[in-house]
Amino acid sequence: MATPELTLLTDCQELGFAVPSDAEAFDALESKVERFQRAGAALVRLETDWDDTIGHGTWPVVRSAISKQAASGQKELYANHKSGLQKGLLTRNQSWLWQVGALGTLVGQRIEPILEAARADAGGVREGARELYEHCKENGIPFIVKSASTRQVIEAASDAGGIKPDLIIATELFTNGKTPDTGTIIGWDFDTMTHSLNKGDVRPPELTAIEETHPHVIGLGDGTLDRMMIHPNNDTFWIRANGGYQQHSEEWGTYLAESFAQLHIFDEKNPEHYTTYPPYDLVSIEPDLVATNGLIRHLF
Repeated sequence: MATPELTLLTDCQELGFAVPSDAEAFDALESKVERFQRAGAALVRLETDWDDTIGHGTWPVVRSAISKQAASGQKELYANHKSGLQKGLLTRNQSWLWQVGALGTLVGQRIEPILEAARADAGGVREGARELYEHCKENGIPFIVKSASTRQVIEAASDAGGIKPDLIIATELFTNGKTPDTGTIIGWDFDTMTHSLNKGDVRPPELTAIEETHPHVIGLGDGTLDRMMIHPNNDTFWIRANGGYQQHSEEWGTYLAESFAQLHIFDEKNPEHYTTYPPYDLVSIEPDLVATNGLIRHLF
């Protein structure tokens, strides 16, 4: 049975999304919906952030399972960079240094308690996330996670939540155990190091293979800078997962304006040059993935 066409404004609002109020942006959204429906699931992949998108934040979980001194170091790093991250002002160099510092606090810690904490509460996956994954799997849509967490932590959390991504792009930790999931953490693989601003630059061969067969992208993130995880040349349908904003709060209007605006990232070495990333197409009103799951099922 064919999927009925999305009557955009009514159906998106009924599903639980805020839509752009600008007429030109709305027309572009309508065209994109039609294009993705014509393409069909066979040509689509889903690329998503993890923390506050598919699952709850993993770094707070990690802090609960490491020494007080290491946890304190991580909290200090977060406090120093939180404002820049939330306002979209964090530079690539700052993000890299933050990630190196955060990973450095893990050296000397046992990995087993960290992974056990990550598996707790069904991996902390948000309502609707497992159903979204299952629909992607049933329809042949590759499910790709790009995260500034670590590969082992994301894998532990996703497994516990019943989600098995086709690809996890995140930093690989090194341990002295017989397997990467046992023993003491002794370092990490710099070739896989993924931080908040380079998710689109870490390109394992598996990703290239998926891109060739699934050229259209559903992009899912919760933050302003998550749009950097997919190159702007890609045909991307961007959905912003609500990381915890209330629809009728004072911040909601600013949040929507930021979501539906282009993102300009300036070259740190040459400020006259910048890369423009597209706005989010839709913004989820509720802090879960029920609306997103409903939309993907409606499209494919």
